Amino acid sequence: MRAPEEKIVTAASLESRLRGAPSEREGLVLANGIFDLFHVGHVRYLEGAKRAGVTLLVALNSDESARRLKGPGRPLLPLPERMEIVAALQCVDWVTSFEDGSCPERTRRAPTTPWRASPSARSRQRSGSAR
Repeated sequence: MRAPEEKIVTAASLESRLRGAPSEREGLVLANGIFDLFHVGHVRYLEGAKRAGVTLLVALNSDESARRLKGPGRPLLPLPERMEIVAALQCVDWVTSFEDGSCPERTRRAPTTPWRASPSARSRQRSGSAR
C-alpha cells in the first residue's frame, strides 16, 4: 500500500502521467467532493466507486470552492488535511484538487468513469448491506 503523500498529485501531473501511460486509464473511476466532515457515508461512497473500476481518482474542492458552495466557516478542515485523510484510505489510488464548483476540464478530460451512487445503492450503504 502506498503512503498517503504518494497518492496526492496535481491535476496537471496526473493528466501527463495518464497521457504517457494510456493503459493506466483503463478502469479509472472519478469521484469528487468536499469531504470536510469525513464520515462513514464518505467511506462507503469511495469504496463503492473503487468497486466500479480498477483505479480510483478522488478530486477535492479547494477551500475557496468549498466556501462558495457551503458558506462561511467551511470547509471545516483545510485542503491539505482533507486530501491526506482521503489519501489514507486503502481504496483510493490518487487524490487531486480543483478550484471551481465542478471538476476542472483537465480532470474531466482524463477518460474516467464518473461515480455517483444510485438512490438504491445509497439506501443499501446506509443499511449496511452494500457489497
